[in-house]
Amino acid sequence: MSAELLHDLKRGSDAAFAALYEDTHRQLYNFFLKKLRSSAVAEDLVQETFIKLWRYRASLDATLPLSLQLFRIARTVGIDALRKAARSRVRAMSSADLEPLAGGVAPAEPASEGGLRQALSILTPQCRSIIEHRLQGFSNQEISVKMSISKKTVENQINKAFQEFRRHPEMPLFLLWLFTRH
Repeated sequence: MSAELLHDLKRGSDAAFAALYEDTHRQLYNFFLKKLRSSAVAEDLVQETFIKLWRYRASLDATLPLSLQLFRIARTVGIDALRKAARSRVRAMSSADLEPLAGGVAPAEPASEGGLRQALSILTPQCRSIIEHRLQGFSNQEISVKMSISKKTVENQINKAFQEFRRHPEMPLFLLWLFTRH
């Protein structure tokens, strides 16, 4: 992509924008498709990338290749989309689903996104107990003292739970967020 195309784009040339779109939209689509494995999402993110490019065209850096700047925008758009999806999944959990965790009791009804009870039921009893303590806000050290086991055992059990949850994509992502944030 030429410096002239970048200059024209910065000035607001529709022809330059159309040429850039024609030259790069397939690459952007493949970039998003590879990362997100969804054709519809990839198309939406390509459009969002070009919208942002057009919106911020005046601030493009003439010393950097346009393709580099375009893919930086694309990366940011992708990250924003993933963050938004993660927030939506966490928001899908009602406060009623999370309240029983304060007392270490599984919810009576399954939580959305696969169910908290189902997630905990795939763990061994010791691992489940450690995760329940972790969800209550206890640190690894506090759990080890409370359960009379080593801190390393607590860490190993948390890692096993994490691996188990990752093997089951239907499990709620908020669990990973909850016990990795402490």
